[in-house]
Amino acid sequence: MHRKIVLDVSPKKDYAFEHVKGSVHYEVQSLVYGKIPRIPKAAEISVYCRYGGRSKLAVYILKNNGFSNVRDLGAKENVKNSGYVFVH
Repeated sequence: MHRKIVLDVSPKKDYAFEHVKGSVHYEVQSLVYGKIPRIPKAAEISVYCRYGGRSKLAVYILKNNGFSNVRDLGAKENVKNSGYVFVH
């Protein structure tokens, strides 16, 4: 069984304001600069951000770096409507 990870790639202030309970914060800028998170390559990774643009970019970068099970949840509002629990 693969580990399931919800990855929030929003800026730090957005994450601090509100995020999925149990999510991992990793700013998309870190990915852009080649800093790849220490997450198992086989993990199930679901990525989201405030509006959806950063998550799309993050998924692209992660897939190009060998992560095979990555999906884009898109914007925070979509994630909320999918039933994820948010905390402040």
